[in-house]
Amino acid sequence: MNTINKFLILLMLALPFVGFTGCKDKDKEEDKGDTKSIAGTYNGSLVNQTMGINIQNVDITVTYVSETKVTLSLDQTLSVTIPNVGEQTIPFAVSCECDVTYADGKYSLTGNTQTAEIPELGALKVVIKDSTIDGSGNANLKITPTVGIMPIEITFNGKKK
Repeated sequence: MNTINKFLILLMLALPFVGFTGCKDKDKEEDKGDTKSIAGTYNGSLVNQTMGINIQNVDITVTYVSETKVTLSLDQTLSVTIPNVGEQTIPFAVSCECDVTYADGKYSLTGNTQTAEIPELGALKVVIKDSTIDGSGNANLKITPTVGIMPIEITFNGKKK
């Protein structure tokens, strides 16, 4: 076997390996999402099934902090009709920094904060868990404010403006 034939055989054997190792498999690259894309204002409703509260037209602002953190803010006077109590106007302002993870086209948010003392009730604590914002701008947030020892489970469902 001459030198040229040996070289061609060696080249034919080596080319498939060069081709497979020289290219990235783009399908296997992990999509990390872009946390900046969820920043903005979301309009929707706050719902508490237990107490029969459904507050429409509520704005929650999501502010980008870093690739793994955002801040959720609600600063609004809420008009609430509470069964057996009647119409109540409640100024409500809270801001909570959340950790963000991305998987399967959704951003998951978790966080908690404690605000100043509320006279005769204690500190307002807010926990956010099991909350998601998808790539289409739909927000489903589980918000649990606690005053003293009374947690109130609230769900926010909204859409990015």
